[in-house]
Amino acid sequence: MSSILRDVKHTLGVDPEDRTFDTELCLHINAALAIVQQIGLPVEPRVVDDSLEWENLYIGTHLDNIREIVSLHCRLTFDPSQYSFVTSALEKILEEAKVRLSYSLEVQ
Repeated sequence: MSSILRDVKHTLGVDPEDRTFDTELCLHINAALAIVQQIGLPVEPRVVDDSLEWENLYIGTHLDNIREIVSLHCRLTFDPSQYSFVTSALEKILEEAKVRLSYSLEVQ
């Protein structure tokens, strides 16, 4: 099992021991989880430190979708690219991930 905050830090290239950005990253993680909840998955946005693990947040077939949405959302809001084509590509990938999650929930 892995910590949500530590995994997001890893994807952003932030040292997991560096607590400088924890408050800001938790805000972005919780915003992404709120989006996932609005799409229709029963998750509670409540990351406040590095103790919450993915498996304690949600267990099911959509966990990888949640991870992707959270990571991309945090990347776009916390560390946006200076290049518009990179930002545009990441936005498209994030939108596709949200649509795929939405469609898969409708099929169930």
